Amino acid sequence: MFEIMSLRELIALVVFCSVMTFSPGPNTMLTTAIASNEGCEK
Repeated sequence: MFEIMSLRELIALVVFCSVMTFSPGPNTMLTTAIASNEGCEK
């Protein structure tokens, strides 16, 4: 069998995916800021 990726790369990928899953992106932060300033209903 051949090795697709090393253990070090796999750990880096898992850490990156878990951080990106739980951190809010810029669109979510912008939408939350607009909704808190102006309200959801107009």
